[in-house]
Amino acid sequence: MWLCNVKVGDAACTPDILDEFSDISDSCLSNISVMVRSSIVTEQGDQQLIYEAYSNFIQGLFELMDSVAETAPVLIELDKQAEFRIPAAVHEVAGVVDALLYQVMAVFPTGTSYSQQAANQKSQADTHFRQAVHAFHLATANTGTPYSNTTVV
Repeated sequence: MWLCNVKVGDAACTPDILDEFSDISDSCLSNISVMVRSSIVTEQGDQQLIYEAYSNFIQGLFELMDSVAETAPVLIELDKQAEFRIPAAVHEVAGVVDALLYQVMAVFPTGTSYSQQAANQKSQADTHFRQAVHAFHLATANTGTPYSNTTVV
């Protein structure tokens, strides 16, 4: 999914990553507008199809956020602004994805296994977003200028 090679040292990584996040946000917002006020899906086969699509999307987010977390130190080394810009972009994408996931979860009848599984996956997605942001905190925590150093007043 990456448009740059952080192992080689491509200094253009940050704009490419931010563009990817922007595309995800745009796509989610488009899907939200389609789903607003959707009916609850009662047919089992339709629920299965929706859940599989939802699950595949969530899995892709897991992998993306894991990649962001793993490459945080390299991204910061390549671009000092990545320390702030990428976590901010992750927060923005997380908010838009949350809105989409709530819309998707709303199509499942309450109390069904799909409803419960979708809620569980949403919770896992939230965790992956938090871990990606925290990776940037941790990457600079032991440096002379730690990110979000709230101990200095």
